[in-house]
Amino acid sequence: MKKLTTFQTKCEDKAKEFLSQYGISLQNRNLGGESEIYIHARLKDTEIWIYEDEAMIFGEGKDIRFESPDYDTENQLIEAFISVLKSVVNSD
Repeated sequence: MKKLTTFQTKCEDKAKEFLSQYGISLQNRNLGGESEIYIHARLKDTEIWIYEDEAMIFGEGKDIRFESPDYDTENQLIEAFISVLKSVVNSD
């Protein structure tokens, strides 16, 4: 069985760390994929996907993809991902 990449682990850890500040967590977290393992979870009515080197947030009015060629570093991609997670948390 394939393992999660360093990026996936780091991205998920940062998301959990951020969400814990609000006393919430990712829901229904599972692993999927055959040729590429990905993390899938929910946050409110939004789906979160973390792939080997990119991430996606999908929900009503949201279809945001964080692709590695669009960022200089992995950390910048993760920061952008967390920034959009903040908007999901604060959407009430």
